[in-house]
Amino acid sequence: MPDGKVSPDNYRGWLLKWTNYLKGYQRRWCVLSSGLLSYYRSQAEMAHTCRGTINLAGALIDTIDSHNFAISNGGTQVYYLRASSEVERNRWVTALELAKAKSRKTLDSDQHLSTTWEDLGGALGEDDPELLRQQ
Repeated sequence: MPDGKVSPDNYRGWLLKWTNYLKGYQRRWCVLSSGLLSYYRSQAEMAHTCRGTINLAGALIDTIDSHNFAISNGGTQVYYLRASSEVERNRWVTALELAKAKSRKTLDSDQHLSTTWEDLGGALGEDDPELLRQQ
């Protein structure tokens, strides 16, 4: 972001993403939105082809060194990313952590509402005489 402010709702820019031992790091246009980090080969590609998306709700974000960081899904998948500078890496890591926290908060809230609704539904079924009298 040009003004240097980090927003978890809308952060985008170029990062290098490790692809494999043959190709090494490849430049990718990355877009952080709604707790998801999506990456593309170019900005123009955003209109039609997403190369991959990382859900940050359960992700582990680790700083490796001054330019590199990793995002893991807690299992076998690890994404290695490289920023152009330490400042840029710090901006990305901060934005990713904020988006992860916001995503987890939303997820926890949704699960709490779901559990509460199920609890109420079980306690006050359609055949409940008190519920029928109130209708």
